[in-house]
Amino acid sequence: MLILFDGECNFCDKSVQFIIKRDPKATFKFASLQSDIGKELLNKYNAPEGMDSFVLIDDYKYYVKSSSHTPRL
Repeated sequence: MLILFDGECNFCDKSVQFIIKRDPKATFKFASLQSDIGKELLNKYNAPEGMDSFVLIDDYKYYVKSSSHTPRL
């Protein structure tokens, strides 16, 4: 599972650190929305532009808040 987060947001960064400390098996991987891979994945999954929140990517779907979205691949 991959979590994309706003790399310019202090709250988001602290939230990522919170998750990492409680994920001893490293289930989650992380990338910022602003990174090349973050932009590439948002584009691949046809996620809305201007995202500034957490995005969970799992099993070929992306989740924003509590909603699942299946992209057209």
